[in-house]
Amino acid sequence: HCGVDLDAPRGTPVVAIRDGIIEKVIKDSDAKGGRYVWIFHEDIGLRTEYFHFDQIAPDIQAGDPVQAGQWLGTLGRTG
Repeated sequence: HCGVDLDAPRGTPVVAIRDGIIEKVIKDSDAKGGRYVWIFHEDIGLRTEYFHFDQIAPDIQAGDPVQAGQWLGTLGRTG
């Protein structure tokens, strides 16, 4: 794939790197890419994608605004 996998211990908190809007949330661990979250950053016209979660924050869903530093879930090995 054309992404970058960052290494950290399983269960490490994953946070949004920039303010944005949740574009897509997949909470099914069997999905291609496992559990993941996409955030669109309107101010720069880019999307950041976070994959392979063990757990995704239960209260986030597509269309929700997020702030830089907001907890998205925990790092895992899904997908």
